[in-house]
This record gives sequence, structure tokens and C-alpha cells, in this order.
Amino acid sequence: MSSQTKPRVLIVDNDEDLLSRLRRDLTEAGYEIATTWSGVEALSLLEDFAFDFLLVDDYLPDLYIGDFLQKVSTLSACLRIFVMSLNNQPVFQTQYSIPFTCIDKRHASKILRGLVKEDEARSPNLGEPNG
Repeated sequence: MSSQTKPRVLIVDNDEDLLSRLRRDLTEAGYEIATTWSGVEALSLLEDFAFDFLLVDDYLPDLYIGDFLQKVSTLSACLRIFVMSLNNQPVFQTQYSIPFTCIDKRHASKILRGLVKEDEARSPNLGEPNG
């Protein structure tokens, strides 16, 4: 990743307090952040803008998470998806054929920062414009 680019993260959750905390924590850590409570709006953002990471709650008020993940998988093959859950159980991940990482919602910003650092070490183009 060049020194002038920031990893782009889209956060989708209907908990406004969590959105604010994640936006603050990840912005301070050097990430470019977009947030929404809506799965429908998130899909629109994913169509219009390039993101490196998607951080989404396992419950969306306007879309079933399985349908949302299926639609996301058709929009970007390079997007790394993290599903936040308080029920971080292995069975959860087997319900969907879309590759994603299930993370504990209570520690999402810390977990994401660590995973992004791992990706930066593997992929020097992280944060570069797609396409």
C-alpha cells in the first residue's frame, strides 16, 4: 500500500452507538470509513465505490443477511467481508457459501485493525483504486 492511500472500510450496522465508535476508532487508526444502517444502501455504496473491507452486522433490518451476502458476492471479488456477531459460533459460517470471516462484534475494531495489518503485509496494493 502506498503511503498516500488508506484502506477503505464500509461498516453496516443498525446500532448507531457502535457505528460511531467503529467510525471513530478506525478513522483514528488511518482508515477511510463509510457507514450505513441499511443493507440496501450498503449495496448501492458497494456498486458506486471501491472498498477493501466490508464490516456488517449479522442482522440487517431491511435485508436478510444471507441475501445481502449473496448480492455482495456478485459486486466485488476483491472485497474482504467480516460479519459481526455476538454468536461467534462455527455453525454460523457454514450457513452461507460466500467467503467471510465471522468476528466478535464487541471487539470488531481491534480485530479488523489486526487483520488489515496482515493483509497489508501480503498485499502492497491495498487501498489502491480498483480497476
